[in-house]
Amino acid sequence: APELDLQLMTTVAGNVSVEKTTRNALQLLHFWNAEIPLAQGAAVPLVRAPRDAASVHGESGMAGYDFVEHNRKPLGIPAFLAIRDALMRAPEPVTLVAIGPLTNIALLLSQ
Repeated sequence: APELDLQLMTTVAGNVSVEKTTRNALQLLHFWNAEIPLAQGAAVPLVRAPRDAASVHGESGMAGYDFVEHNRKPLGIPAFLAIRDALMRAPEPVTLVAIGPLTNIALLLSQ
């Protein structure tokens, strides 16, 4: 949406591994032709064992949907540091929108 200024996208382990959520997010960014930085986040929850929902969401986490290959890569820093950096350089207040587990935000707040 034109009224949104998406500064960063991060991933986290949730229904599938963080490697798969990162791959899916990079594929979506490529599909959308969006030049938004992406940082890979936490691989495991902080207070419980990881859960796998491949039986619901498919092995890839996208119910088997696959995109074209691309060369996009995540940033070279963990998601919680990328969030910190985005907040620190923002000239005005930023809204964090979390649509998955809050592990990256918890890691940021614990620093």
